[in-house]
Amino acid sequence: MFLKLCLLILPLLLFANDVVLKNTGTIKGWNYVEYKVDIQEEQKLVVNFKSTNRFMYFNVRENKNKYIFVGSQMAEPNRFESKNLKKGTYTISVYFMRVEARRNHIASFNLDIHVEGN
Repeated sequence: MFLKLCLLILPLLLFANDVVLKNTGTIKGWNYVEYKVDIQEEQKLVVNFKSTNRFMYFNVRENKNKYIFVGSQMAEPNRFESKNLKKGTYTISVYFMRVEARRNHIASFNLDIHVEGN
């Protein structure tokens, strides 16, 4: 199984009060997109997601293996908000659920990443 990865590093300014990153994209089948965001102490992370396919979700990882948000398992799968994050790099992954990936479906998405505070 081949997974195509599009990796975008999104550095945030250390002294900026608010940073908003608006991202749009398209995913087909088993492909996925990852965004990396650097969070400083006392910053708040808000992610809003919208897709043309109801089987497309996003996750937020604190490090390689620690998921702090899994969209497919949440009552509100299109929004993540947290203000108690540790300083570090967080990864936001956008992907299809397996059933849609196997069908090789294509869908577009909008992902807004908002970092507040300094």
